[in-house]
Amino acid sequence: MTAAAPRDEAPAGATDDSRQLVFRERIEALYRPRIESVASGLVVGAVLALALLRVHPWPLVLAWYLGICFVQSGRGALFRPSRYRPVQVNDPTRWGRRYLVDVMVAGLYWGVSLAALARPDDLLTQSCIAMAMGGMAVGSITVHAYHRPVMYAFLACLLLPFAVRVVLIGDFAHLYLGLGLVLLGIYLALYGRFHARTLERSITLRHENRSLIAQLRMEREAALLLQATAEAASQSKSRFFAGASHDLRQPLQALSLYASVLSDSRLPDDLHQVSLRVGESVHVLEELFDGVLDIAHIEAGRMEIRREPVQVRQLMERALLLFGGEALDKGLSIKCVPCSAWVAGDSRALQRIVSNLVANAVRHTREGRVLLGARRRGAVLRLLVLDTGPGIEPAAHTRIFEEFYRLPSAGGNGFGLGLATVKRLCDLAGYQLGFASQPGAGSAFWVELPLVNAPAPCPLGPATATRAQATASLNVLLVEDDAAARGGLETILRTWGHVCVSAESAEQAVTLMATQPHRWDVVVSDFNLPGGRNGLQVIETVRSASRSDLVAVLISGTMEPALRDQAIRAACIPLAKPVRPLQLRSVMDQIAAQAAGTPRSAG
Repeated sequence: MTAAAPRDEAPAGATDDSRQLVFRERIEALYRPRIESVASGLVVGAVLALALLRVHPWPLVLAWYLGICFVQSGRGALFRPSRYRPVQVNDPTRWGRRYLVDVMVAGLYWGVSLAALARPDDLLTQSCIAMAMGGMAVGSITVHAYHRPVMYAFLACLLLPFAVRVVLIGDFAHLYLGLGLVLLGIYLALYGRFHARTLERSITLRHENRSLIAQLRMEREAALLLQATAEAASQSKSRFFAGASHDLRQPLQALSLYASVLSDSRLPDDLHQVSLRVGESVHVLEELFDGVLDIAHIEAGRMEIRREPVQVRQLMERALLLFGGEALDKGLSIKCVPCSAWVAGDSRALQRIVSNLVANAVRHTREGRVLLGARRRGAVLRLLVLDTGPGIEPAAHTRIFEEFYRLPSAGGNGFGLGLATVKRLCDLAGYQLGFASQPGAGSAFWVELPLVNAPAPCPLGPATATRAQATASLNVLLVEDDAAARGGLETILRTWGHVCVSAESAEQAVTLMATQPHRWDVVVSDFNLPGGRNGLQVIETVRSASRSDLVAVLISGTMEPALRDQAIRAACIPLAKPVRPLQLRSVMDQIAAQAAGTPRSAG
């Protein structure tokens, strides 16, 4: 017999590596602490010694029992290295062979010595020996089934010598006893074979499970690493767009202003049409840029959502003002159902949401109408934008909020960012967004917002400038470090009839203010300036040198909520780049109207 038979004993389908691992673990299981089996052998030997004293002198019985103690002690020494910790087998074949030799020696001593001590005329003692040996054989199965050669060897060495001895006596009783031991050995061998296969399958499955768990863990770690890498790349991209928005807005700001100057100039008809197309292209570019930067700010976590009372009517009217002309050019009817309610939300985010929904409705509707309305639902107001467009196919319902996804009805217009921005803003602010649409029946988009009471009216509301009041010329101190943006602002302000003197740094602005401290009606300053000073600090310095009520306009390409609040607390009018000419003109007209009705202070 040999211990090196892992291939024959491993389950079918196992690889060589798995067979070796299973074989190694089975050999290690043989060396687990088995002190109880050694002790039980000593107890059985003591009981048999008492039975043998009936027919043999005590010195012979004592010598036999000392041999039993020696054999069992040898097995105990074999187990000693693993008494307090599991043994680790480096060479399972060698360790298996060592265990096999030890078991054969022990089994042969038990079987041969008891066969020699059996007297033909003492059937009672022989029966006691047969029962003891049968019990030892049964108990060995659970220990030796981890390695079948060991199990078969121990059964044969233990039972066969005594069985042959009693069979050779020749009478019926001894023949019956000997054959019974042989049949017991055969049965135990068959049962042990089945039990050994069960143990082998169990160990194999355990190794396979460990391998699968390790593989799944590695795949999960790899997936998490890929996810983290993708998220880091996305956040890096978003941080780049969010951080570089000021620099990216500068040329767009200048382009927008120059396009407005061209469209207001007296040009030949063909050049005037070209200037209008330039203005439209700039407007489209501004929309795309704002959409990309909005998503970038959201992904970068730089967009803060405030909770303040917002007037629904104002949201609707601003959206109509922005897209009413485009709707009329397409022959659409665009209306707003009057609503006096106030909701809790972020005014800038809500305005962007409503404007994008209206823009989406106008873009996809070829004929019919676009309607803005609101519906109360308990403590919630549902703000709706409805259209009579072609509707949305059910297959596209799950994709319309994806970035850069465009419906066929867009006709090549838009960039697929409007609804994506709406979804991102609603998720960020916690607004409930929904829609319903059927092909050929139009679409309805809505946002659910919590209702609040209207705030107390402000005693000093903003002045509403008429064209007659706004004709007053203003002395404007412009502080802008970007040459293109500075040139565009100078040109358009002078086109509107204002006197504009510009400075490219905080130091130049302070110098101009020091020479003529009481000349200026308004200071317009960029926030990001070179030299360690920002626009708010420049405005504060200019006011201290001139007068504290000097009107100030702060322009920034990164007009985030915190900066907007800071500008308002500093009594400045915040404008985000790129500033649209109509927006800037409205501000300048209001300042001119206030200046026309208020005598200039001497400081």
